[in-house]
Amino acid sequence: MHLYNDFSGSPCVLKDAIESLDGTGVEPILFTSQHRGFLSDLAIKKQTVPYLYSNKALIKLLFYVFSQFYLFFFLSFCLLKIRISGKHVEVVANTILPAAAVLAGKLFAHRTVSYVHELAVQSKLLSFFLKNIALKCSDRRLYVSQFLKESYFDEQGDVLLNGLRGDLSEYVTKLSYQELMECKLSHFRVLFVGNLREYKGFWAFLKLARLRPNMCFEAVINASESEFDAFRKTADIPINVNVALRPKDLAESYQKAFVLLNLSDTRFVKETFGMTILEGFAFACPAIVPSEGGHHDFCSTNNSLSADVVAIEDVLTHLDSLFLNQGKWLELSKGAFETAQNLTNLEYKKRIKRYLLGF
Repeated sequence: MHLYNDFSGSPCVLKDAIESLDGTGVEPILFTSQHRGFLSDLAIKKQTVPYLYSNKALIKLLFYVFSQFYLFFFLSFCLLKIRISGKHVEVVANTILPAAAVLAGKLFAHRTVSYVHELAVQSKLLSFFLKNIALKCSDRRLYVSQFLKESYFDEQGDVLLNGLRGDLSEYVTKLSYQELMECKLSHFRVLFVGNLREYKGFWAFLKLARLRPNMCFEAVINASESEFDAFRKTADIPINVNVALRPKDLAESYQKAFVLLNLSDTRFVKETFGMTILEGFAFACPAIVPSEGGHHDFCSTNNSLSADVVAIEDVLTHLDSLFLNQGKWLELSKGAFETAQNLTNLEYKKRIKRYLLGF
């Protein structure tokens, strides 16, 4: 079960988890929203759980509550029907948002797993409610990082790091490390991948670009043209910044990137895994990352540098050091590439398959 199907990280990970079950005899049924996303083209049985979105908090909450009531009764009916037929049935709730799936699973499934990707949702009260349902009503909890598990104070929880997404895996396997080096050293791009939310750091990225007009900066932004046009009215984009909105070929940006910047403000949000960092590593791109978060399960001094955006001069110092000391950059680049070899899409599918079938 996944509440809102889109092209973000959690449905992408669930897609890989479902595909890992191919050929096992398991018959997955996917419950998700009517939207287009990573889960849309899976060749499995699907059930639609209507979900509408609004920028207004109260309306958004009402849509969410309706979807949970619908999900609880619809899923409960399906689970009872399957159990009456004599089959073993388990529920996997992807993220903490589909709490109704956990409750229905607790009542009518043989096993229920909460696959936890996030620290919290926007509402503190709702976060408290959703976390407690996951902790008290699911048989097992699976976290995407040790950092996230510790944040939930869940001693019985399991940790399984994400793997590189399948489409990027297919692309990167066609390239040698030497080809990646040649491409990066001919472009020297500073890459940012994120959205326009203030805590993700795009404002800080633009500031860095202004402070280093001799460097080439590229931003891959998950936003529509109308959203970005509205943003441009509040911000000046320096001439040394190229912006790509939801490009189809994200691999090209990683291939040409000399260094990846993750500028999430840890005062407001902490990365629970850091998928874009891993994606950069797969293309031999070292990163400058926040000091706290789940990415430190695979980030180290062998593949990245650590600095918080609140001290932007530290980010700038690290950025300058990588451009001035190519030997250090080469060490981090090689370390990033080697780290990604342990977190491939294939390895992830093997690990999640063992987990889901290992009850």
